[in-house]
Amino acid sequence: MDRNKVVKGVFGMEGVPDLDAWLSSHQGVRDALAWEGAFGSASYQDWSASDRLKLFRAFARAWRGESSGLQDPLPNQSSSRFWLSQTLSKKDAKSLYMAYAANSLAVEIGERVPWSVLEYSDKELAVLFDSRQLSKRKLFGGYGIKNDPHGYSLPSPPEIAAAFMADKIGPDRLATIVNLLEWCRGMAHFLGGYTADNAEVHWGYRGFMPASRIIEGTVNTAKPQMGTRHWTGGCHGTSGFLRSVLRAVNIPVAHVFNANHSLTHFVTEGAYLTHGDDPYSAWFKSTGASASALLISEARYRELFVDVDENQEKLNVGIRPREIAIEHLSEYLLKQYCKDVKDGLSHEDGRVNRGLRNWSVQELEAMGLWGRMDAKISELFGRMPKNCETMRPSITSPSRFTP
Repeated sequence: MDRNKVVKGVFGMEGVPDLDAWLSSHQGVRDALAWEGAFGSASYQDWSASDRLKLFRAFARAWRGESSGLQDPLPNQSSSRFWLSQTLSKKDAKSLYMAYAANSLAVEIGERVPWSVLEYSDKELAVLFDSRQLSKRKLFGGYGIKNDPHGYSLPSPPEIAAAFMADKIGPDRLATIVNLLEWCRGMAHFLGGYTADNAEVHWGYRGFMPASRIIEGTVNTAKPQMGTRHWTGGCHGTSGFLRSVLRAVNIPVAHVFNANHSLTHFVTEGAYLTHGDDPYSAWFKSTGASASALLISEARYRELFVDVDENQEKLNVGIRPREIAIEHLSEYLLKQYCKDVKDGLSHEDGRVNRGLRNWSVQELEAMGLWGRMDAKISELFGRMPKNCETMRPSITSPSRFTP
């Protein structure tokens, strides 16, 4: 069958744009579309009629706001009891890729966000349109979702991610990212290690944490008394989650590895988190600071993690929440100081000094930190509280998106 006849036959549908014609007019996006098959990665121009048809049908559903038809979560083909891994069948991997690529095209063509992928570099387009950025073909069958490049998160169907992001879309990409990070203040770092058993305890799924279950919240079955929480798989899981849901609104995200940790990179903005855990760090989340304060520039990233030795690189992971805590005197910082006072600990031996590991006692004293904390506690409580755990300063998040 002639490939062009298939194309024209499908897109005689009323109300659905001619996707093939649009791609022909926007070759940068067209060339970014790539599916990894048995014989390597093939660009859209080399796809079979069957694969083009899959994309067109997925696009029609996305355009009309219909369900992608994907199961959530997709079945995990990996059977390891111990090591956490994620493998999709070829059918599921292709369906997931087609659904997300189609969603990105519908968002772009329908002008559903204030920005455009037509401004993106080839590398940025690849995050959204190259299947290897979602899953990679395995030698002995199936498609693995890898921590590099995706993170420990299983994408949910794009319509779920898009619905979650709907009230977080701002006037530009940066505002949208900040709105999402504000929501992430309410996430909880998972307990234990990266094993299939532990994943099942937290998310009821023996694989990478499904994005939808982070959004909805789950109960840790080993500690049900903790109630429903938005459990996340640490820095690697959070970077994967951010990457997954921001893909639904055409914001490409990468995660870079420093000192065995994940640092989320918002590539179009040239902005980074100093640690994937930053948004829900105890040092940060009880401050009144906007989540925008967490973001650092490319130059600062290089200063902290590239142009330094290995020990300093490790020390700098998660530095930004601690900087914000010093500036805003977070609830957590004040509690640590309160405990130090109750235990009669010196500045050198106290929890404050141990926690703020990037600075010496002399540097912290030169900042006037302890004097500022005394003044803040006096302002809020009149004197040092008898029970440090009951300290509840009137510090609230400016977020509209508290989970």
